[in-house]
Amino acid sequence: MKTRILLEPLGEDRLFNQQGRIPLTDRAYPWLVQIRTTAEEQPKERHPGLQSMEEDGTVFIYGTLPFQQLETWIDFLSNSVHHELGARLQDTLDAHIGGVFALRWNKNDSAQALDFSRPRIMGIVNVTPDSFSDGGQHNTVDHAVAHALSLVDEGADILDIGGESSQPGSHPVSVEEELRRVIPVIEQLAPRVDVPISIDTTKAAVMSAALKAGANIINDISALRADPEAIAVVVEHNAAVILMHMQGDPSTMQAHPHYRHVVEEVYEFFENRIRFCHEHGVHLNRLVLDPGIGFGKTTLHNLELIRHTGAFRGLGVPILMGLSRKRIVGDLTGEQNPVNRDIGSHVLESIAALSGASIIRTHDVQGAKQALSTVHGWALMEQPIV
Repeated sequence: MKTRILLEPLGEDRLFNQQGRIPLTDRAYPWLVQIRTTAEEQPKERHPGLQSMEEDGTVFIYGTLPFQQLETWIDFLSNSVHHELGARLQDTLDAHIGGVFALRWNKNDSAQALDFSRPRIMGIVNVTPDSFSDGGQHNTVDHAVAHALSLVDEGADILDIGGESSQPGSHPVSVEEELRRVIPVIEQLAPRVDVPISIDTTKAAVMSAALKAGANIINDISALRADPEAIAVVVEHNAAVILMHMQGDPSTMQAHPHYRHVVEEVYEFFENRIRFCHEHGVHLNRLVLDPGIGFGKTTLHNLELIRHTGAFRGLGVPILMGLSRKRIVGDLTGEQNPVNRDIGSHVLESIAALSGASIIRTHDVQGAKQALSTVHGWALMEQPIV
């Protein structure tokens, strides 16, 4: 088996560190360490502050260490027969402490970028008749464009345009129908907004047409797995891409979600997709990772992923969290109507931002902006610039 590594900074001041205000390299700063490996590959000199247990030939090494002790142990491993483990731990640690992320893409042959010096807001524009929260409200071009413009006015940093519902139990629409829904909207928005436009699709033909119409980012719930031509589109257009984790597909994903260790398994999935993109010339500065809240997960799985959002930053890529009006909010509050879940959504969005998320995907941009500006200001102990 391949050795798996997870590092995560702990404490309620993680947003400070995300923005570089309090260094993660503070000597006493606590880090969560989790290593899964084999009995043969486990380091002979385990740090005394860590524990280990073995089960069916798999060794789990886990615990918390202050930064200075973690760094010292990594140095020791790097100069031992376990230098490969030391190098991987160092790479993961470097990704955490490397500073503020930025997402890059090309537009009209010029380089564009969005930095994450503060959590960014992605506004949802569903051009569909059947989305779980707002299906049918914006499914004409004029209504969708007007709604998108209002989201920008409210503070959206990214617009996410989607023409196919991905709610549990939904089924795909044809390429032709999806194109009919989204392309006219993107064509009208592109010259009128200064924020990047994302196309929410799994189809290469839709990706290509949307990028030509003025979109900049591909948001693919299948992480470029559903359509074998998708990666070629990303490469051709030098687009940025959001890779989401999903167990199963929308029609079946909530039937029986099962994981042994959900954070580790989603982390490993992302490692594999990052490797796939790298092999095709798409590097980290063009990627965003989305753990896929509600996509083949129970409420407990979702809560675990939110709690450990910060662990995914060790992959060196910004993290997007889509929590808006989802079933997890209904399960926690008892609210059955998705439209009435904004308050609970903003609480979870704030927790995700404090845990390390760089992008929050939401229906209620105005409410999300107020919530995120509040936690950002609280974390920095100053009035943020928003």
